[in-house]
Amino acid sequence: MPLDEPYTRRIQPDESPSIGVVRTIAALKNSPSCDLDPLAESIESDAFDRLVGHDDGAVVEFEYEGLCVTVDGQTITVRNATE
Repeated sequence: MPLDEPYTRRIQPDESPSIGVVRTIAALKNSPSCDLDPLAESIESDAFDRLVGHDDGAVVEFEYEGLCVTVDGQTITVRNATE
């Protein structure tokens, strides 16, 4: 599922960054989140949530489901992994 352009969405107040990533990728792939690979196979989700969940300027970038995901304390940006 290649993206024409990077896609960005805000992390909702009622979701952790890791849940936001899974929801975002599921929506982009038009697939239920339970059909995705476990996020923990790409990144340690508890540490990830603690690191970027405080909005202190930390930025984490990793590959998940064949896409490049960049997360800061407020937004999730997804782009093709080949960009």
